[in-house]
Amino acid sequence: IDEIETHLHTRIQGRLLREIVNVMPEASQLWVTTHSLGVLRAAHEMSVENPGTVCLLDFDIVDPDEAIEIAPTSIGRVAWEKMLSITLDDLSQRIAPRVVVVCEGSSIGNRRKDFDADIYNRILASQTPDIIFVSGGSAAQVAVHGISIRQTLSNVLQSAKIVALCDRDDKSTEEVVQFESQGNIVLPDRNIESFLFSDDVIGALAAKENKSDLLLDALKIKSDAIAASISRGNASNDIKSAAGEIYTKLKQLFSLQGCGNNTDTFMRDTLAPLVTPSTATYIALKRSIVDRLP
Repeated sequence: IDEIETHLHTRIQGRLLREIVNVMPEASQLWVTTHSLGVLRAAHEMSVENPGTVCLLDFDIVDPDEAIEIAPTSIGRVAWEKMLSITLDDLSQRIAPRVVVVCEGSSIGNRRKDFDADIYNRILASQTPDIIFVSGGSAAQVAVHGISIRQTLSNVLQSAKIVALCDRDDKSTEEVVQFESQGNIVLPDRNIESFLFSDDVIGALAAKENKSDLLLDALKIKSDAIAASISRGNASNDIKSAAGEIYTKLKQLFSLQGCGNNTDTFMRDTLAPLVTPSTATYIALKRSIVDRLP
């Protein structure tokens, strides 16, 4: 009886949300604070039907004692995690993502926790809410344990496709072919920094700060940092090794404040939001990942 009541309440809550949205004036917004799975499910369905119309702010990750700029998160990820936490089997297939991409990065600890997954969810999942990115460990762990991760998630989310995603790093052509022959994806560029520090993203940052006149100086900072990295024995396409210097000097050049205390938070909180669907970097990421998903 309790399960039936929970199911009915969930359906009623979701239907109520839709009815409220349907009678709202066009030039208006509805803000809802909720823990309701029914509301999350309805919001997720509406975001799939009309991408860009639903925005979710997840306060579970917010420390009230610290100043933080809250960015929209993937509604599919939040709904999915909440569904798993209360294990409502009858609802699982209705809010489960269509594709789960297992990418590099740890889901525990503090440093770079869920870093790659968070970046991909912010950039790509906002436009494709039926796709979510989750952390699967280091590059070696994703490659070695990709099959077991896929099997585990497939047992929980039987309707979802599970795909592993790795950075290119220094993988040989044979390694790429072998990894992708199992239905997985290798990023065409060396790492995620190659996208976040691309010229058009730096240009978008300059424009946001109303300092487009400093764009050439900003691009020189990038090229000089890469040259310095090469002189230290790193590969010419290893933007990750140059990222710290680029971050520090861009922060100085543009007099940035509240942009992130380190390179990782700068990439996540300042650069990632600039990768919008109109940018070349977004198009390249979408072509490299989303367009190749089943």
